Parts: sequence; structure tokens; C-alpha cells
Amino acid sequence: MEPGRFSRSLTRTLSHHELMYICEGGGLFSIHGKSYALEKGMLLYICPDEPYSFQLDAEKPAGCLTVHFSCADVRFDDGAWSIHSGASLLARHFAWKLHNPNLIVGQFQNLLDRWYEKLPGYELVTRTLLQQLVIDIIRDLRTQSPNRTASAKMEAVIRYMRAHIDGKLALPALAEALDVSPAHLSRTFKEATGCTVIAYFNKMKIDVSKEYLLEGMKIREIARKLGFADKFYFSRLFKRQEGVSPSEFYSRILHADSNRPW
Repeated sequence: MEPGRFSRSLTRTLSHHELMYICEGGGLFSIHGKSYALEKGMLLYICPDEPYSFQLDAEKPAGCLTVHFSCADVRFDDGAWSIHSGASLLARHFAWKLHNPNLIVGQFQNLLDRWYEKLPGYELVTRTLLQQLVIDIIRDLRTQSPNRTASAKMEAVIRYMRAHIDGKLALPALAEALDVSPAHLSRTFKEATGCTVIAYFNKMKIDVSKEYLLEGMKIREIARKLGFADKFYFSRLFKRQEGVSPSEFYSRILHADSNRPW
């Protein structure tokens, strides 16, 4: 927050959803008769039409990353489709300390970067990134545990994957780097993320590949850059995760971009 541009107190009601990650500082967040002390690593989720307020710390006001969005609940009942706006994604209101903040804040920043860059196809990409952000937030909520050592190891696994995103992942080598057995790593990682280590690593690769596709990189080059054996194996994994092939994904982006009003 920039001094002089924001007041230390704020009260408002929004017509859409809001996710807010507290990066630094402190203050007080109040909603629906409850108050929460703000601290670094906290995530706030606010439903539409809920009045809330902030009282920022005078010496060290809170800074945050925030995403505003709208969504709908689509239903098929009695042979007819219906759309209900204002669906709640997490709860009526939420404020909690993340157990894996590095993963969530990285996705927050990536989502915001893609939105503000406004590159061709950014709307489709940011929708996909938002969906993944919400999924990982829900996983973080469901897997909260007082075991801080296990949480730290999961963060270390994610960092290792990011550092080796252009290569292959060997479970024994990863387990040795974390000083745990492969069996223990496989079990705890699956419990924390809902995915196997290799499946999660491949999912990260596919997410990165979408950015390369937007840059106009060829499928063969993307497969090589991300350490896949060949473009056919890469394409199969991409379609398994996204439901479309890399070329179809790229064509949809071009089509969506050509129909945008300028």
C-alpha cells in the first residue's frame, strides 16, 4: 500500500467474490460480527454482498494481493438448465493462516501477472489459473495440520519441482534430498495434495506449457524444453489434463482473441 493513497480504515460491500492474501503488516479484519487479527500468510475469502471492514495497523499497515471475480452455479434440474449467481466457493466468510503459503502466493502472483500483461488469450489463461488457485486453496484448507515439519517438507518438494521443471523427476533422488524414504514421501505427498509426486510434477509442466503455447512456441520445442521424451507423450498428457490437445488449446485461444472487441 502506498502512503497517502489509502486510509487506515475501510468499510465496503462488493457485488462479487474476493480472495485476499496478506503479504505483510497487520491490522484487524471484521465481518458479520466477527473480527480477525491480520498477519502475514493469512488468506481471506469474502462472499458477494457481505459488508466488511479493515482497520490497518498504524505502524505497519497490512499489504496484500487480491483477486476479484464472479462465478455462477450451473444446475440441471427437471430437464432444464438454470444459472444461480453468487455461489459460495469456500464458506460464507473465511480467514485462516495458510500452511503452504509459498505455493498459494506464487499462484496469486502468476495470475495477477498474466491478467495485467493482457497478452493474447489472457482471459482463458487467467480463468484456468484462478480455478487452479481455488483448488489449491481448498486443498490447503482440507489438509491443515499442526505438523509443521510435514508442511515444510511439502514446500521443499514444490520448490524442487520448480527448479527441475525442465527435466525428469526421480522419486529416490527427491526423497534423498529431503532425507526421507521414497515410500514416506509418496504417502505424505498424496495425503497433502491428492496427487502422486509424478502426477503433480507433470501437472506443473502442463501449466507451464500453456504459457509457452501463448508465446507461439512449437509443440515439439515445448516437449523438449520441459523434458518430455517426445511431443506425442507430451500431447497425451496435455489432453488428459486439459481435455483438449495442445494444438486445440492454442486454436481456441486464437479464436477467442479474434472475437474480442478492441
